[in-house]
Amino acid sequence: MVYRWLIWKYMGCALLLLGVLLRYWISRRRFYRRNAAGVEQFRRFSHKVTSQFFERIVAFISILMILSGILLLLAGRL
Repeated sequence: MVYRWLIWKYMGCALLLLGVLLRYWISRRRFYRRNAAGVEQFRRFSHKVTSQFFERIVAFISILMILSGILLLLAGRL
């Protein structure tokens, strides 16, 4: 029985850490795309569209991971 809650805690920590790392990765990509004026630069319009679409999906998934990680950590305490 103790091992079950331990697994929930480890899964919660892993999901939380992975979600935070994904948010960091997206922010880093956006930061390095900006020029001196603070405007994001892309090679082509298609790169802009695909990159922003991909980043929004990854950001949504990372939020879900962070929330589920927090819920698993809280469930592991009960």
